[in-house]
Order: sequence, then structure tokens, then C-alpha cells
Amino acid sequence: MLDLYAVGDLSWFVCLPVPHMPLPGEVLFVQGCQRLLGNDAAIVSFFTARQRLCSCLLATNAISRRDGLPLLDLLQQEGVDISQVNTEASTTPVTYFLSRIDSDERSGLVEAYPFHYPAIEHLPASRFVYADVYEEHIDKRLALIEKLSSSNACCLINLSASHLIEKGRLLANIPSIDTLLMRGSGNIADACVLGRYMLQICHAQFALITLGEMGSVLIEQHDMYVVPAETIKPLRTIGAGASFAAGFICALARGATHREAAVHASKIAATFCILEHNPLEVLKK
Repeated sequence: MLDLYAVGDLSWFVCLPVPHMPLPGEVLFVQGCQRLLGNDAAIVSFFTARQRLCSCLLATNAISRRDGLPLLDLLQQEGVDISQVNTEASTTPVTYFLSRIDSDERSGLVEAYPFHYPAIEHLPASRFVYADVYEEHIDKRLALIEKLSSSNACCLINLSASHLIEKGRLLANIPSIDTLLMRGSGNIADACVLGRYMLQICHAQFALITLGEMGSVLIEQHDMYVVPAETIKPLRTIGAGASFAAGFICALARGATHREAAVHASKIAATFCILEHNPLEVLKK
């Protein structure tokens, strides 16, 4: 039995550091260029495999071996099962990020791509399923999640940071969600209100909301728990949310409670943010 199916896109993240976000019509020089592994599901599979879980990436888009082979190599080096990655596309999708050097503010530009529906009918069972819910191809993503959630796996759904209420309502017909993962935009009190509402509109047991430097909040059916953020000076934030999710899953897989797993996840994400070398970066040879 596998430990984890990570369901979501596989693409290039190209990070362009800038001193500030450009104003309309402004020409701005970037201060470097990083090519990173993306998206969240791929990063989750990477970090869970690195922590010795048996992880398989169910990629929801095709890539090209011509320009995507370094991504496959990076995943494979950590032990990720990439057998369900379709490599028949003409190119590999790219997401471009402008990222402020002195903060976690960023703006992304996502390249359009067709949805690839991975064949799941004859796959071996898995203890956990992690799935990204992005706005692109959302109906197809939800159909895939509904099929995967019908197994006995512990299902964790990442709603990212946008259109959270709308996504929660769309999940209302999926009965077996363990944890909703999402990025909040307010304070701890706002996160508690959001989390409780999300548990009311869909059948999840827990809502785990990250709030950057304010920490994270775990909302249970009848309680809540605040995890303070680690005191760090981050070198990066792109990938921090996925490293948090990976840490959370790994702790659950080893028998931790959800509260213990949330604390562990916070430490894992903080460690990733201060590493001198970014493990998600694909260096040019």
C-alpha cells in the first residue's frame, strides 16, 4: 500500500525577484531568476518522499520530456513515484512569479494547459490523498476528488488562497474529507470564523488555515487550536504552504494527532523557508 497520492499540476515555477511590484507601465529589472518545481501537489509529493513516505504524483496535466525532464529527475531523486505523469505534451506549463525581495508579496502569471485525467481505476490503495483545488478545470478536479474520496484514504484538500467559500460549497457533496487546507487573509479571529463556516458547508472534519507570520489555526468540530509561527527571517516563501502540508501529512502518517501534526507542519515550513539552498530549485547544468 502507498502512503500518499498527491493530485495536482506539475509545472515549472519561474521566480523573478523584484524590489517592488511594478506600477502600470513601469519597466522593472528583475534581480535574478530561479527555476523551481511546481505546483503544490508536486512539492507535497517531493517533501513527503524526502521524509520517507511512499508518495505517488497523480499529475493533472501532461508535460513534455523535452523541457520537463529536469522536473521528473528532481522528483525521482527523492523517490517519488512518477509513473502516472503523462509526458506526451509538446511543452511543459510554466507559472511566472514576480516576488518581492523583502516580503512574501507576489504576483503570478499561469500558462494555460489542458486538463489530464489520470487513470485511477486500477491503482493500488493509499493511506492518504492530497489534492489541489484550483479555479482552472475545477469541475474536472472535483470529479477526480470525488472518486478518490470514495476509498478509505484520509483525504486532505488544498483550497489555496482564493474563492474559498465558493470552493467549499462545491465540495458539499463529497462525504469523506478529513482536512481542508487553505491560506487565510485576515487575522486569527477571522480565520476561526472562516474555518467554522467551511466545516458547516462541507463534510470535512478539520480546517487548517495558515496565516503567514501570524501562524496557523486548526479548527475542529467543537474546538480550535492556534499554532504560533516560528520566529524566522525567511529566505523564500514560494513553496512554504506545500512544505507545511507535507509536514502535516507526514506527522499524521506517523500517528500524530491533528494538533500535533499542525505544530510539526509549522516547524517543517519554517525550516524550508530558511534553508540556504532551495531544494525545489532546478539548477542549470
